[in-house]
Amino acid sequence: MTTRRHAPLLFALGAIAVVVALATIRYAPPAPVSADAPDREFSADRARAMLARVLSPERPHPVGSPEADAVRNRLLAALARLGIEADVQEAWLDAGAGRAMRVRNVVARLPGQRSRGTDERAILLAAHYDSVGAGPGASDDGIGVATLLEVARALRAGPPLERPVVLLFDEGEEAGLVGARAFVDDHPLASDLHAAINVEARGTRGPSLMFETGANNLALIRLLADNVARPVTSSLFETFYRAMPNDTDFTVFRRAGLSGYNFAIIGGAANYHTPNDDLAHADPASLQHHGDNVLALTRALARTADIRADRDAAYFDVLGFGVVAWPDHWTLPLAILGVLLVVANVFIDRQRAGLRRGVLVGAAVWVVATAVAIFAAYGLNALALPIHGWLLMPPRVGIASSAWCVGVAALLGLAAARIGFWPLWGGAWITIAVLGLVLAVAAPGAAYCLTLPAIVAGASGLLARTLRRDAAESLLAAVLPSTAFALLVVPIAFGLFDAFGPNIAGPVAPLAATLIPACAMTSRRTTAAIAIGGLSVAILVTAWVVASPHDRTTRPQRASLIHHRVADEAAQWYVAPSGRAVPGVVARALGTGAPTAFRADHRRAIVVAPIDGPAVDAAPAPTLEVLRSRPVARGRRFRVHVASPRGAPIVTVRLPDGFLYASAYVAVDGERMRIALPPPGTSGQVTVIPMPPEGAEIDVTIRPAEGAFRGLDVIVSDVTYGLPTIADSLRARRDTVAVPHRDGDVTIVSRVVRLPAE
Repeated sequence: MTTRRHAPLLFALGAIAVVVALATIRYAPPAPVSADAPDREFSADRARAMLARVLSPERPHPVGSPEADAVRNRLLAALARLGIEADVQEAWLDAGAGRAMRVRNVVARLPGQRSRGTDERAILLAAHYDSVGAGPGASDDGIGVATLLEVARALRAGPPLERPVVLLFDEGEEAGLVGARAFVDDHPLASDLHAAINVEARGTRGPSLMFETGANNLALIRLLADNVARPVTSSLFETFYRAMPNDTDFTVFRRAGLSGYNFAIIGGAANYHTPNDDLAHADPASLQHHGDNVLALTRALARTADIRADRDAAYFDVLGFGVVAWPDHWTLPLAILGVLLVVANVFIDRQRAGLRRGVLVGAAVWVVATAVAIFAAYGLNALALPIHGWLLMPPRVGIASSAWCVGVAALLGLAAARIGFWPLWGGAWITIAVLGLVLAVAAPGAAYCLTLPAIVAGASGLLARTLRRDAAESLLAAVLPSTAFALLVVPIAFGLFDAFGPNIAGPVAPLAATLIPACAMTSRRTTAAIAIGGLSVAILVTAWVVASPHDRTTRPQRASLIHHRVADEAAQWYVAPSGRAVPGVVARALGTGAPTAFRADHRRAIVVAPIDGPAVDAAPAPTLEVLRSRPVARGRRFRVHVASPRGAPIVTVRLPDGFLYASAYVAVDGERMRIALPPPGTSGQVTVIPMPPEGAEIDVTIRPAEGAFRGLDVIVSDVTYGLPTIADSLRARRDTVAVPHRDGDVTIVSRVVRLPAE
């Protein structure tokens, strides 16, 4: 049996700890640059001052709201102060889900100075200025607005670029990328673009993460590697992102054939789409990192003729010091090399037969350790989530998840000690290498995090065997592969923690499991101490997380309030939580009521708890007047006029189930557009955002699913952001434990109108 030594395990743990410490330092965004910095540099202090003027007085400004008009006017004033002329692109379009929506984009162009061999296609810099209804959007996407304003100021302070730059501040991103669509479809500047850079946020702090490019991106990645001082990026993030249902404005640009860069911050996601997305929570260091990246890449793109390669890239940053990239067709040969090198270590051993059996056990031990650690971390989340609500991501959750991983690995290393170092090592690294090979085929952009450590493991194992000394062999074979693995997966863990909380166990657990061979060769007392220590820390921190009171300031629960009244009937309160549970304080304040399904706004159905509430001041209900009705085959075609006497910005006409609806047409502000409706037999709606004071006309053909048309009842509703004054007491109780989210608190007034058969 291999001589037991402490050194391999201690060195491996020490190396991983050093990587974690470096990652903590390197993935913190750079310090903000003061306002007295040279004019050609990006200054977060200058950008933040401009943003404060644009957002003041920091109110939510969703698309179509009066507050959005005010923010747009202040944005135009900010551009004028910089000496930049801007135009407003106004467009009505089908925004999906039966919505006719008007957006107003702010568009400006900085001229370029063409040199020989440079075409005149422009670089597009994009950010959206609308917010959700719940919060003022200082980070989502005020940070993007501020970045573009300060980048434009810095560009104008230097010599003209070889290409022009188009600044797009679009409206309606939160409502479904509507402003970006309007720009790409209708604006004349959209037809002559070289590349796009989009600036976004899914939180309020953290590094500027470049998480998406476009097709054939190898040249783009090399350009980023050569010009960005502190890159944070990975093709694994891009692979994951494209598999998710999330979109940003860059999705629209990419589908239109543009390549470029999509940047976002994702730390502090507990504040995302809540009132805490304000200037007080927006980290100026994140703004500085965004600005440094966008300014450097804008200047680089301006002097680059060709950004399209013939291949996609596999790429990743190394602790923010630089970027490693290669054509993705190299990934499969690299994965095969990793498998061959690790397998070679197994087959050259003199005790081949025993080793092979041990390798199978070693592979099983690695898989079990990884699975148990991941499930333990998810168990922590399951325990804490009902207590603390959505997006539980304080640092102690990361500590607990990591401690579970280390403790489980050490415990299994202790149990598998008799197998020996090399069989456990072979089983673990063969498993990792084979998984890397699978990823190289299925998702080449994600394979590097397994393939490269496997190559290091195979090479270090072969090198160790030439030394013919147990201590040196195990030290090389244990420390180098685990360190390489840490360099690649710790950045992933940092990114996943910001975005998904306890899911960091996904990369941390397999890293911890690579320590099992070193645990097996260390004295049982030392391994037992590590196992007990890791599991004790995990249990204690888990208990701390579960038992600690909810901290609304850092992890707010989410529960919007809805005040709903149908014509002259009594009003009702509804609660729209982010999950299924209504915060106890809010439930007790409202009383009890049977949960029911309610269409809380113009976009999505949610599960709520309706409660009879006090009467509301009699706000006038929206109106629906039938202008024309004529028969069609098996149904009728109606033209109706809808309006909101109380001036609500959103009006919706809901159509019941059991009817067949042809595509509707909406006439508003002199525009007439076709609006796609849901599939036959389902409920539908037609929504106008914003509803003009004079109202709008809707033309729709309705047929019954069966039999003759005998008329139907439709519900016309208007929606305003905020609640009536009688909600002050209830809102105060809610605000002690929770905050509104997404569309925020709303007041809805509805009326039932009969569409006759004749």
